[in-house]
Amino acid sequence: GRPVKEVRVLDCTLRDGGYCNDCQFGFRNARYLVDSLVQAGVDVIECGFLTQRTPYQEDFTRFNTMEQAARLIPQDRRGRLFVGLLDYGAFSPDDLPEWDGSALDSAFLDVVCRPQGLISEMEADIGRYAGGLDLTDAGDAQRGAAALWMLRNKLEPQIEEKPFFMSAYFASFDESAHLFGVYSPEAAASLQKIDAMLGELIDEARRICSGNVYVCVVSDHGSLDNTHNISPNVLLRQAGLIQIDDESRVLDWKAWSQRAGGTAEIRLANPDDAETRTRVEQILADLAADPDSGILEVLNHQQALERGGFAQADYVLVSKKGYELRDDVVGEYCRTTLHQKAQHGYSENFPEMRASFLIAGPGIAPGTDLGCMQLIDIAPTLAHLMDVSLPEAQGTPRLD
Repeated sequence: GRPVKEVRVLDCTLRDGGYCNDCQFGFRNARYLVDSLVQAGVDVIECGFLTQRTPYQEDFTRFNTMEQAARLIPQDRRGRLFVGLLDYGAFSPDDLPEWDGSALDSAFLDVVCRPQGLISEMEADIGRYAGGLDLTDAGDAQRGAAALWMLRNKLEPQIEEKPFFMSAYFASFDESAHLFGVYSPEAAASLQKIDAMLGELIDEARRICSGNVYVCVVSDHGSLDNTHNISPNVLLRQAGLIQIDDESRVLDWKAWSQRAGGTAEIRLANPDDAETRTRVEQILADLAADPDSGILEVLNHQQALERGGFAQADYVLVSKKGYELRDDVVGEYCRTTLHQKAQHGYSENFPEMRASFLIAGPGIAPGTDLGCMQLIDIAPTLAHLMDVSLPEAQGTPRLD
């Protein structure tokens, strides 16, 4: 048979053992058992049943809600997976809350923020903060509400004593563009909502600072619509450089193409494998010579470094406009069935990839044109305005 590469340990005491004692373990005993299993390194811990057959009782491992089951889980989870089994026919999956990572993100932020507990305080006023996986308009609305809450409740009361630096992030336009296209009505609607939230934030910041505030709006990349998906790993597999099983799962590889939108880095498992390098270079040369391959450029390691990216790549593929690079190992190399309607990560020389940089504040004349700049210039520019030194920064301040 196939060799086992990984063994994971599961404990089912609080669930399967419940058939022996009607799930009556006692809350303190159940919590102690879970803590001990975490300490022992058990990978998967079954905590009991989710059921609506009987009302919740603390000493039983039968729960009516996820919140009740979560009482057994320690704060330090150590990467363990905690499981509750649905009592079939007595708990509707429709009653499970939709998970987007928000609860976990909130708990993490609550611990690492200073002072601790800040997120809980904020959520008591505005509701659940948007999770990192929530890229919707509604998620952005919560990010905007959180930024306003911080301005009004934490920064304004201290404005006479100390200056502040605050950043806010909005993700919905990027997600809408991926799903519907850069110039789609959906993307435009997301952008309009972000614009309105920015206007409210800027007005509030200017109010509490009596106008003595710098406002900077930046994006981290541009975007353009896709027309094709291309998968170099298909060619690498066909050349015997990627091994897969009967279910198309990767077992081993000598060369791999890792996608990054309109670019991909090619890595060799063993950079000293001369035979593999020769075979890869032939595949890449064929792609560069084929006008229908969707490949615009093939860069070697040194050329990639000179372009400012992929420091560990052996080679880099740069695609033509509209040809998104994917990681697929099976199927056709080139297809018009798209994974996403739009993408970024294309050549930095494409005008569509240019990010935005807008800044206003004391001493900056309206209409000032800073010309082209790099993303790494942003931090030194803002630090210079705040009279903060960044001696290790690679970028250059763009304002005197």
